[in-house]
Amino acid sequence: MCKCLRCEHEMIKVKPENFINPDRWNENPSYSEYSCSYCGTYYTVEGISEEEKHTVPKYNEELRKDFVDESHGYSGLCPECGKHIIWSSDFMRSEVIGDVDDEEDDALVSYVFCPYCGSMTEIIEAKPSEIKRFPISKEV
Repeated sequence: MCKCLRCEHEMIKVKPENFINPDRWNENPSYSEYSCSYCGTYYTVEGISEEEKHTVPKYNEELRKDFVDESHGYSGLCPECGKHIIWSSDFMRSEVIGDVDDEEDDALVSYVFCPYCGSMTEIIEAKPSEIKRFPISKEV
């Protein structure tokens, strides 16, 4: 079971026909998207290319022998393989996606990396104006 990195509720794997970015899936068959129906966080996950697979433990037995799955200061797990992830960077949604008209409606976009399978995950938080559609808004 894949859990949301923001609220730890179960995430839903999005079907390719409903992707927000279907072109990325057409370019990379290991691309996937997830959503959290509790807090509205959305995930895009870019899997490692065939040419690079030998560089990560999931696909390289030699590297796998010495791999230790431990937290690197970020409590989340990779949506693809379930191993601990490493935080890479944070940006504002207005900088990355450009779909924010009001500065007060901006949200965080984080990037995390999985050292085991090589996946890069983009974590897109719901804008404050969107939060009211999700159960998390009922929390005090």
